[in-house]
Amino acid sequence: MTSFELEGNDVKLLSDIAPAIYLAGAIDLIDPALALGWRRDAAARLAGLGLLAVDPARGPVAGLSPAEIYARNRALLRSCSAVLAEHAFPVPHYGTTVEIEEAARDGLPVVVWTGGLPAPMYLLRLEPRVAIEPDFGRAVLLAAELAMARVGAAAIPAAGA
Repeated sequence: MTSFELEGNDVKLLSDIAPAIYLAGAIDLIDPALALGWRRDAAARLAGLGLLAVDPARGPVAGLSPAEIYARNRALLRSCSAVLAEHAFPVPHYGTTVEIEEAARDGLPVVVWTGGLPAPMYLLRLEPRVAIEPDFGRAVLLAAELAMARVGAAAIPAAGA
């Protein structure tokens, strides 16, 4: 299974395909290699667990207004079982902040990977609805476990089991 890719601006109900995890994180004001690199790594790890990674950074945005991009990303977010958010790079995370807050408000499990950076104050205000994890690998696994639990799927086997 590979990461989910948008076809045009169509949004499918991802929960009908497999448990899906929305990848939130800085896209603008960051080196594209950083913005896309962690997403590729997360998508590969999630695919290995049988889950889909929903990456809004991979969808086409040419010709879309900011309101249309927001509406598309919001629909994608709401179709997922959990959110894995990046807060590991010292750049502004304007859209990510909105996505995390909306997901938490909607009851979606959210795991924020900080890479060891101090968690922004707004995240501390959202605990315990938002889990803060400095380690990337543990953040991916926790997001996967929460997504599986949300859809009532079997637990992820322990490493080496």
